[in-house]
Amino acid sequence: MRKVDQIVESKYIWPVDRRYTPDDINISFDPRIRKNRKRLHGGIDLYATTGDPVRAIESGEIHLAGPSDSPRWKSGHVVIKIQPKTKNSRPLFVIYLGLGRIGKNIEKGVKVKKGGYIGNVGAQHATYPHLHIEFRSGKLDGRRINPLNFLPFQTV
Repeated sequence: MRKVDQIVESKYIWPVDRRYTPDDINISFDPRIRKNRKRLHGGIDLYATTGDPVRAIESGEIHLAGPSDSPRWKSGHVVIKIQPKTKNSRPLFVIYLGLGRIGKNIEKGVKVKKGGYIGNVGAQHATYPHLHIEFRSGKLDGRRINPLNFLPFQTV
C-alpha cells in the first residue's frame, strides 16, 4: 500500500471515514471491459464497512433520493446538486450509490450542509460493501468528471 503524502486543501470533504486511504479505492474512474463491451466506470468505489455513515462532501440541495428498487439505479442512492460559487459556473451533481439506508428527511428539495449525514453504506447488488461516488457537470446526465479532481488527497 502506498503512503498518503499529504492532504491537499479542498473545499470538499471525504464522504466516508478517513480511515480509508486513497489506495482503498477499488475501481477507478476509467473505461473497463464487461461482457465484451467497453464501458466507462463513471465514478470511484471507496471501500467501507456496511453501516458506515456517508456525509455530504459539500453543502447543496437533494436532487434525488431513493431505494434500491428505482428504475435508474439498483442500489440506494442520493444525488446532491451543488452550485459552485464561481461566476458563470455550472452546477455539479454528486451521486452517491450503494447506500443501504438513506437518512431521515433526506428527500428532494431538502438542503444539506457540508459534512451532514445522508445515509449509510450498504452492499446491495455488490460483491463487497463500498460507496460509489460520481460527479456530473451541468445536469444529472451531464459530463462525468473524475471525483479525484475534487476530493482532498494526494499520494506519493
